[in-house]
Amino acid sequence: MISDCRFKLSRSCLLGLLLACGTTRLVGAAPVDEVLAQLGQPELTEAARLAAIEEAASLGDPRLVPGLIPLLSSESTTIRFEAATAIGRIGPAAVKAVPELTKRLSDASPLVQHAVIDSLRQIGPEAKTASGAIRSALETCSPAVEMAALRALYRLGDRNEEIIARLVDGLNATQSATRSEASWALLDIGPAALPAIATKLPTLSAQGQMAALDVIIQFGPLGRHEAIDFASLLSSDNPMLLRRAAIALEQLRACDDASQARLLALTKHSDVSVRAASIAALGTCEPDEKILTALGTALDDKDVSIRLAAVAALAEGKNHSPAVLDRLTACLKDSDGAVAVSAAHALMQVGEPAVPVVVPLLKSKDYRLLALEILEGMGPSAQKALPEIQPFLTSSDDTMARLACLIVARCGTSAGSAIPELAKVLATKTHKGRAAAAYALGSIGTPAALAEAAKFRTDDDQLVRIAVAAGELQAKPDDQQIREEALPLLREALKRPEPHVRTMACEAIGLFGPSAAAALPELTELVKKRAEAPVEAEAALRAIAMLGPAAASAVPLLTEAVAEDGAPWQMSAGVALGRIGEQARPAVPALQRLIASDRPAPRTVAAWALLEIAPTKEQVKVLTPLLLEALVASREQAVVELIRSLDRNAGDRPDVREAIQALKDDERPAVRAAVAEALK
Repeated sequence: MISDCRFKLSRSCLLGLLLACGTTRLVGAAPVDEVLAQLGQPELTEAARLAAIEEAASLGDPRLVPGLIPLLSSESTTIRFEAATAIGRIGPAAVKAVPELTKRLSDASPLVQHAVIDSLRQIGPEAKTASGAIRSALETCSPAVEMAALRALYRLGDRNEEIIARLVDGLNATQSATRSEASWALLDIGPAALPAIATKLPTLSAQGQMAALDVIIQFGPLGRHEAIDFASLLSSDNPMLLRRAAIALEQLRACDDASQARLLALTKHSDVSVRAASIAALGTCEPDEKILTALGTALDDKDVSIRLAAVAALAEGKNHSPAVLDRLTACLKDSDGAVAVSAAHALMQVGEPAVPVVVPLLKSKDYRLLALEILEGMGPSAQKALPEIQPFLTSSDDTMARLACLIVARCGTSAGSAIPELAKVLATKTHKGRAAAAYALGSIGTPAALAEAAKFRTDDDQLVRIAVAAGELQAKPDDQQIREEALPLLREALKRPEPHVRTMACEAIGLFGPSAAAALPELTELVKKRAEAPVEAEAALRAIAMLGPAAASAVPLLTEAVAEDGAPWQMSAGVALGRIGEQARPAVPALQRLIASDRPAPRTVAAWALLEIAPTKEQVKVLTPLLLEALVASREQAVVELIRSLDRNAGDRPDVREAIQALKDDERPAVRAAVAEALK
């Protein structure tokens, strides 16, 4: 039985969070000419020269290329390797190094060979003159370097089926380094590699099949291919392969009748990890009596991982009958807290069909709070629970009152009957749920609700004033008077000590667009503290991006952030720079370096941003292939942005027109609309 336990369930609404409760060196700071001079000093020790090369790689400035080129001929293997690596990090702007890099393809060191090939790949199509030499190197290089060479050839424009087939064969290698190189290359190629993977999959070893499945999973929904025989993979006697195949089925949602039969059989496998993966995958199959029986049995399993998988599968499935929902509700009483929380999230995910089984929990002292959290997590789907929720609005339990207010807020105009109770809460100066009530009134958005909320615009409690402004802004985002009154309050919210309040304010400020330029100082302060508060910093960067050119003064800070490899805010900073446009030119070297990234997403953001900032003829020529490759991205808004950028900057190119045309029947409405606009 759960009594005093308080479940920390995630909120889907950042505004709701408000109410529910080392310095980095600036890129370019070290003068380029100083580093260039160090690179050319003949009397430097190897350690000092390596330090200069590292500094050059960190700066990523194309002006350093002439200083790095001579080092490719150094007697030191380490110097040659690091010089080639540094040139690669500069990316397409290092095209002048191609002739010397080409000479080093026959280097005696496999490590240097690899670095040179990788550098040519990162320079991109402009290094196409090296293709012949790379093909020659294939005859003598090690297997891992061979995979890197094939990857480079594909990037440089040699896009034939033989290269893809050889890379798929590389997944079968006994050495993990070779398999890794092959995997990275196939990920670079994207779903275009699927036919070859599907054809060769049955002939690969178990290890090779697992590597292939890992690649396919990374493609997301685009990784589905009718020729992949999952039923056969699920018949293996290798538990690791069985688990990987079940995970792939779940991720790709590619369950057919034959696969379903095998998954059902595997729910009785001796290996716990295989059973758990199979049960989770059954959640994506068309539910029938056999599946529901298997999942029901799994809910009674003594192993927690099996029960967790069964809960997730029941939530994922399309059968939300009373019997299924009763089983999920029973899991709220599971002896393991993780299972109970998972069941709560599952009921949130089910939404409206789960309301009848959650509402009775409101009568239980032990489960009342949990029921409120579940209903709040359902959002507008909790509308049918409003009559039972309204009594909690004036509860003496502040937490319950706040949650009830948030449920009302999420239900919008349909919650008009709650206005009197919300007004009572606001009128009670000692009630800690006043801010939540104010936000709920604004979110209801009817004239009566807004009139009631307006009475508290000048309340003594700053949090109430902020909540009124946020609620009104959500109801009427284009109302000029509300915008003028809300922005100062939201700027103040950016200085409050509560992290969730600052995050909410960033999200709300983003609604203003360029007219919120006055908030830029507070937003940049949050970005400066990104190491301590990355979530708030990302929210601030998203708001800055919405300011567009009005955020030009933040370019140095954004340049610093976009240069921090692997940081969670790196791409958000890149988007902000792209939205600023031409005034973000000082960030070009940092973005050019990001293009050399092995990670497709940052590379795409950098290419897009560079075309928004400096769409020169040369940039368009070099970067258009990168954007075309990224059109297979699964995120709808990302594809829309790419279509618009390609149309604006390279719309007259036949390959661009063809790529956009291919998306005219895309299942995503926004993508189809962007295609229609581009093809006018």
